[in-house]
This record gives sequence, C-alpha cells and structure tokens, in this order.
Amino acid sequence: RSMLPRAGPHVAGGTGTGSTIRRQFEVNGLLAVARELRIPLRDFKEKKQETVEIKVPGGVVVKSYVIAKAALEADFRVSVPVLKTHCEATLTCSLKNMKGALPSDELKARLHSLDLNSHLVDLSTLLKPHLSIVDGIVGLMGYGPGRPGIPMDLGLLIGGAEALPVDATCARIVGYEPHEIEHLRLAEERGLGSTRTADIDITGERLEDVLYRNFVRPPRTVEEISEWPHIKVISEGGCTSCISGAAYALHAWAPREKLERGAPITLVMGRDVAPHKDYGPNLIAMGKCTRPLEGRRVVTRVAGCPPPIRKLMEQIKNKLGYGDEPAWKPPFESPLNTGEPRET
Repeated sequence: RSMLPRAGPHVAGGTGTGSTIRRQFEVNGLLAVARELRIPLRDFKEKKQETVEIKVPGGVVVKSYVIAKAALEADFRVSVPVLKTHCEATLTCSLKNMKGALPSDELKARLHSLDLNSHLVDLSTLLKPHLSIVDGIVGLMGYGPGRPGIPMDLGLLIGGAEALPVDATCARIVGYEPHEIEHLRLAEERGLGSTRTADIDITGERLEDVLYRNFVRPPRTVEEISEWPHIKVISEGGCTSCISGAAYALHAWAPREKLERGAPITLVMGRDVAPHKDYGPNLIAMGKCTRPLEGRRVVTRVAGCPPPIRKLMEQIKNKLGYGDEPAWKPPFESPLNTGEPRET
C-alpha cells in the first residue's frame, strides 16, 4: 500500500447489493484503507449518487442500462468477485460481478427476471473491467450463490486484463469447459474475448496443478433443487431471488429428517405462472410474480420480492404436516445469537 499514490477526487470504490453496504465496508477493512489513502467509497445505491442511462448497441434482451456514473466514467475499473456457483448463471466471476454497477437492488431484480445470461453479456458490451482479480482463496460450490453453498478451499487468486479469459480459466479450474457456462459462451460469440486455451497465456501456477477435484456442481435445473419425490419445485421464469430462496429453505433451514417424510407439496415461482394451470397439491406460490394465482383455494402465497424465508419456511412446515410444531430455525442461528459454543 505504501507504493500507491494518494488518490484524487476521481478515484472511487463501489460495491454491490443489500442494505448494509457501509457496514460491509467497515467489516472487510475497506473503510480503514480508504481513509488512509483518501479514497472516497461510494454506495452506488445511495440516492445522491449520479446515474447515467446508456443504450446497448445490438442489445439482445436489454436495450439500455441505468448505470452508476462513477463506474461508467472511471479511468480504471477493477472487478474483484469471489469464485462461486450460481443457481442461474452456473458460475459467477468477473463478468457477472459488473452487475454491481447497477444502482439499485430493484433494478437488479427486474433484470434477473429476463434471460440472465444474455443480460450479463449485454451489460458486458458496455461495462468491462480493465482488471479482474477473482478471489478463489475460499470459493463456493453446490447451491450458490449463498447459503446453502459449500465453501471450497482453493487458495488461489486468478487475475488478468481480460475478464472473459479470466472467467474461462476459473471455469476450467473447477472442472467446467467454458462453453458449459452459458454467459461465457454467449460473450465469446458476441466478440468479447476468447475462451480457447490456445489464446490464453497463463503465468504463475500451472493450470493442471491447481484443478479442484472435489467440486460440487449446482443443480442443472430448478426442479433438481428438491431431492425428495414428494416435494416439487417448479419455476415458470423464476429469478435468482426465489430460486436461491427455495434452495436455502430446503437445504440450509429445514431439518432434513423432517423433509424426508410428510404430505406432498409443490413450490412454484416465476413471472410466467398460468392462473388456471394445475401445478399440484398443497401449492405454495413464491414471490410477487405469482399474484395471478391468488384466489385459488389450493394456493398459499408467500408474497414479496424476494419472499421472506421465515414465512416460506413456516408454510413448508405447515403443509408437510408439522403445523403443531414450533417454528423451525436454521442450524446456524441459535449458536451465533446466543453465544453458545459451536462445533467447527
């Protein structure tokens, strides 16, 4: 850090989603470093931050974006994602991380309701990082992008000046061919770079020496989120919020021994739900998109965007037949909140 120049007024740091960005700056140490180097930290979602609407030349699903002006006009952009799985994008690294330049969670959620992979490529034609540094020290596999994903110790930093080759290399490290990751395939087809090994110069560690052999892939379809025949998950154009919420409820919150038995239930989500379609018994409709299903006697709606996990979990518990039991709590909640010792 001592070699870095003192930052002028045009240098900024920005970050992503949620309502506690300032707290994140503090916890991860960015706030202290920024103060030392006199770098302004900007939460792109603050109303006072300026935005710019810019058209996408040849946009496939998005014709224009509203982007944080600081990100768009920056002299040098660095994308610093964590290498992790994602329930819609399969793998999320440098290119997808640039979605953090969108100035509101509402806008991000609305764009997730489109074809996410095409949307990421549309965005990448406008806003590419000049440097990508993927944090693969501890990545995430399985049901990403959050809980109930499984941490994986990679011990790697993967960096480069072109985002697509960096992401392609990350894909190969965990066992994918880049063409299996749809937004990487689409990005190459749109001329945003190459994923071919012959076109990528790797220095430092040899690729074959850092391959992660125990990688757990995310489900290929939303339906595969449930491993229990009597619990069905149906997506009719569902977005990440509802998909990951269902995975979180079923794999990080509910007691597995309870899920193994009980009445048949169906979780349905998505903007394309059909009001008169028979989705099955004991139907739980997730999210505001399922409003057209209101009024049907067989439907219980958990509204919201995203729907609150606690309320979703309570409905799953009741419809499985455990309505007389106290509310289920996730395994991680009690030890953290009570200060009780917990196994590591």
